[in-house]
Amino acid sequence: MSQAEPFMPPSVKQYGITTKKSLTFPLLIISLTSENPAYDDRFLANYATINLVDALARISGVGEVKLLGSSDYAMRVWVKPDIMSKLDITLKMLQKPCRIRM
Repeated sequence: MSQAEPFMPPSVKQYGITTKKSLTFPLLIISLTSENPAYDDRFLANYATINLVDALARISGVGEVKLLGSSDYAMRVWVKPDIMSKLDITLKMLQKPCRIRM
């Protein structure tokens, strides 16, 4: 780490760097599945992100929890500037509720 630090941007140095020792192989792999077609891979990955990852990581002795092969939900918001102007709504006003939901 000490060799790489001089080459890091100031913002990275200011934020801080955390290192962890870990094994090169997993000790436990858990697979989430569902027979209900409403619960697809993306739903199950999102469920694990929200409900399992932090809870498992807090267990004493657990070094790291990773989700493999999953993708997060994303949201794209299209706005109509003319209508926003008529309603006196700014982008800042839209960003706040979006950030709260994340």
